[in-house]
Amino acid sequence: MKRLSVGILSFFFLMTGCISDQENTEVVLEKDKQAIEKYIADNNVTGVKEFRDETLGFVFIWQEVSGSGLLPTSGDTILVNYTGKFLNDLVFDTSLEDVARENNIYNQNRAYEPLLYRFDRGTVIPGFDFAISKMEEGDKMIAFIPSLYAYGPAGSPPRIPGNTPLIFELEFLPAQAESEDDE
Repeated sequence: MKRLSVGILSFFFLMTGCISDQENTEVVLEKDKQAIEKYIADNNVTGVKEFRDETLGFVFIWQEVSGSGLLPTSGDTILVNYTGKFLNDLVFDTSLEDVARENNIYNQNRAYEPLLYRFDRGTVIPGFDFAISKMEEGDKMIAFIPSLYAYGPAGSPPRIPGNTPLIFELEFLPAQAESEDDE
């Protein structure tokens, strides 16, 4: 009887180990999509424009559309104000000092200023870059990003747990003109 129990347990562990990473990813992505849709419905999130990618799980809701026609291209220097939140509205990061103070995450050793980065160069999470790719300079958007395109199963300890979908409030700022001193 003891051998049978050990055999059954061994078979169980062997079979659970056979669940592929792809299947796990699909389960997490579906869970994230449902959580994002629930958040949007529960909080009545609306805007002036919307983009949804049902397959990837992204939902982008514009709060303001600039109409500038200036879309980012690979390698562009992007300037963006952002606030990152969890689906429980807890703010984990922001470029705005007043938002940091309001949410008790202010750090006096940090400069609160717009994020300046090279677009499409892998320096930010993939979902952040994808959201910016859909924006025109001057737009304001709320981007709902599934965990797969944020920090994935590893998360970003200690602040962001693994498999955590994120919300980013984004403002794509006009590029800084070079000052005459730079010439």
